[in-house]
Amino acid sequence: LDNVVMNSLYYTPAGGTITISVRTEGQGLNIAVCDTEPGFTGRDLRHLFEKFYRGDQSRTTEGGHSGLGLYIVKRLVEAQGGTVRAYNRPTGGACVEFSLPMTGMKSYR
Repeated sequence: LDNVVMNSLYYTPAGGTITISVRTEGQGLNIAVCDTEPGFTGRDLRHLFEKFYRGDQSRTTEGGHSGLGLYIVKRLVEAQGGTVRAYNRPTGGACVEFSLPMTGMKSYR
């Protein structure tokens, strides 16, 4: 979650909005991080979770990113039996959403 939120902070312009939503779906937990950045290019959407992929460089103002963050997110989520995806919202902005199974989790109510 930290890496996805940090990416949103990095790419969202000043005055933009980042929304984190958490909901249960059946036996799973769904977490989405959506923002008001310009959105992903078609190329970004195809390669976003690949090792060392750094996205559309024209959207960045600084360097320093390795291109490993979302690759690691995908590997960790899938290792726990979950899924991750990225998409553009019809109203503008980008989302990264992941789902994790809740089977075997303890309830702390």
